[in-house]
Amino acid sequence: MSIITTNENKKIADKIWDKNDINWILRKNGFKAVKDAKFADWKLDSIKVNGVDLYVLAQEDMATYAIFDEEMAKFSIPIVVDALEQIDIIPQQQMVLYENALFNGNVMKIKTRKNVKVNLSDDDLDFISNYLDSRFYTPGMSENEKIECFLEISGYLSFRNQIDENKLNDYYQIKLGKANKKYSYVTLERNFRYFENWDKYADLSKDDEKYERVKSKFIENNNKMIDQYLNFVKSEKNFTSMPPISQQKEILEDYLNKYILKDKIQTVIKNAAELYNYKISYGETGITEYIAIMTELFNFLQKTGAVKKSDDKKVKDILEELSVITGDDDDHSMEDSLLDALNDLSDEELDLLGEVMSSIERPVDPEVISDDSQNPEVPYMRLLKRDE
Repeated sequence: MSIITTNENKKIADKIWDKNDINWILRKNGFKAVKDAKFADWKLDSIKVNGVDLYVLAQEDMATYAIFDEEMAKFSIPIVVDALEQIDIIPQQQMVLYENALFNGNVMKIKTRKNVKVNLSDDDLDFISNYLDSRFYTPGMSENEKIECFLEISGYLSFRNQIDENKLNDYYQIKLGKANKKYSYVTLERNFRYFENWDKYADLSKDDEKYERVKSKFIENNNKMIDQYLNFVKSEKNFTSMPPISQQKEILEDYLNKYILKDKIQTVIKNAAELYNYKISYGETGITEYIAIMTELFNFLQKTGAVKKSDDKKVKDILEELSVITGDDDDHSMEDSLLDALNDLSDEELDLLGEVMSSIERPVDPEVISDDSQNPEVPYMRLLKRDE
């Protein structure tokens, strides 16, 4: 990681990179060196907002920012890390790669230039100004108050810029490998070409004159794979618990032939993070079915030797994280148990329970529970029974 700044701001950069600071040494050792790490250069610039001198440490390619005042310079790296961890538009596996590459182990350099400018839009500056006002920021605030303030403002600023364009996905990919035919789990003869055959066209842009021709051949190969997969699914024991064949076909064609080919040529194993990005981009509807289909697809790809079995964990982790982000794994067992218990109570027992909980206000919306929810003559607890 290098900090590029002006001579005037070098003293602030020195505070960020205080090699004698035990806290910095511990933070530094928390990251692994990444060979040929991209985006290791950060800009440090000064800005004035609401009449206050502030500093911004920015990795503009990835739209990641830390905002702080002079006193908080020593906390700017934790502020950056926190800002990254608040971003959920990419799976955690990519974030780890990104963090390690940005900080790149113990590489520490400060470079000075005559002019260094972090490009913040007027909307960004207005956002910073309004946020400082909402937190009643003053230079005399306590250290803890400042840390909380700058952690939040940096996280929000990074998020609002990163969500517009997910550049992280292009540079820190979760790649999957091809299995060796000799492995015992390779039990299916494939009727499609291995994805490595398309490596020579990897990242061919939609603006390239060859793109449409290559894309057409690529989709043809994808369709062969989809057809073989659907026949495979029909023979599996869990077939009856899977989504309908028509739905599986529709989702796979949309993902393989449209989504991951929308800007360039890439295969299903080029970047498994696309599994996550696709569902985040297109909404949470049908997340359970989507996870079931993609889990079975990669099971099929392993058996054809198109994907290594050792990469199974990468895919599972992405799909599990997706279910957490979308809230699909919420546990409603406690709620269901309580409602079942209420159903088993008699009206007299419900009335007694209602007296104990008499401090609970009735719902203001008559349709929250039933049409009788505003009727004082109807005992409150009886309204919670499922049949009423």
